[in-house]
Amino acid sequence: MTTDDERHQRAEWTRAYLAEHFGVYVTDEESAAMGRRLREAFAEAQRDRGTRPGAA
Repeated sequence: MTTDDERHQRAEWTRAYLAEHFGVYVTDEESAAMGRRLREAFAEAQRDRGTRPGAA
């Protein structure tokens, strides 16, 4: 599991990459919304498979 600091660092790296390579600028709000959607989708997929996150 990643820490808040690691997630923040990854988000900053991703923002810089998107801006530099694609001219796309992502706001904090957009980043937070995408993170929520990804976490929800992952949790739903885990429920559908009958497993829990982090289980091997």
